[in-house]
Amino acid sequence: MGNAFARHLNTARVRRVLNVAQKAMGVAAVGFLSFKLYHIGWAELLAALPRAPEFYFAFAVIYITTPLAEVFIYSGLWDVGLGALPTFLRKRIYNEVVIDYSGEAYLYLWAKRTLGIADGRLLSTIKDVNLLSGVASNAVTLALVIGFAAGGYSILLEGVDPALLRAIVIASGFAIAVMLAVMLFGRQLLGVARGQALGIGTVHLVRMIVVLALQAVQWGSALPDVPVTQWMMFLTAQMLLTRLPFIPNRDVMLMLLGVSLAPAITAPTAHVASMFVAAGALSLLAHAAVFGATALIRERPVEVQAA
Repeated sequence: MGNAFARHLNTARVRRVLNVAQKAMGVAAVGFLSFKLYHIGWAELLAALPRAPEFYFAFAVIYITTPLAEVFIYSGLWDVGLGALPTFLRKRIYNEVVIDYSGEAYLYLWAKRTLGIADGRLLSTIKDVNLLSGVASNAVTLALVIGFAAGGYSILLEGVDPALLRAIVIASGFAIAVMLAVMLFGRQLLGVARGQALGIGTVHLVRMIVVLALQAVQWGSALPDVPVTQWMMFLTAQMLLTRLPFIPNRDVMLMLLGVSLAPAITAPTAHVASMFVAAGALSLLAHAAVFGATALIRERPVEVQAA
């Protein structure tokens, strides 16, 4: 039955449908980007931009870190090289601009068209990498929550919207559930070998630590008078938000989160809010530029041995 399904997916008609679906996803991404940039407004964007060069350097490194880490991971699973970086940059854009896991759908469509790997292996690999990414992210999130609570910093959340606090509790529960599921049923859930799973999880863990450290550097360069403990609150809340599944337009959601928590920071609220608006707008601009640049790169099929 599986072979029949695979043969069906390889028919000319299905390939055409998949190609149309991939292009439709591209149109959707461009539409969302245009809509959000229009509503932010160019005057407000320019007025809110931080002046510190470290802010932009940290942003650039953060932006490229995840795609590079994924290229490294998939190079050992699918035998792809650095030439696949544009694909993983686009994967990030789909996940952050459209909705979670739309990037994985794009990655599957791209790999099916260009790599010649069996569908079962494609789907299994993408599922395993995402599960292990979730475990690493959840581990870091729970460590931040424990550190935040143990350090007595929860007082900073006084006066924060109760609805936001409920979302944080839900995200914490989801993070614990995913980690427990993989720990208890890892052999049934994962298709990769234990050694591969450990390596993939380690890459994701290092990626998360690097990104969080750079995130603190970025915010600290814009508002140097804010204590590090308060940035820890933002990092914790941000990680909890990203643990919620199927978040639409993550950049905008994180922007709103930053604006919501701005009163808890010992800096003028307008300055804190402006920094997060600038960071969100900068991310959208980068998505638009990267999406346009990668559209100019013609993807060529490569030969890969199917397992």
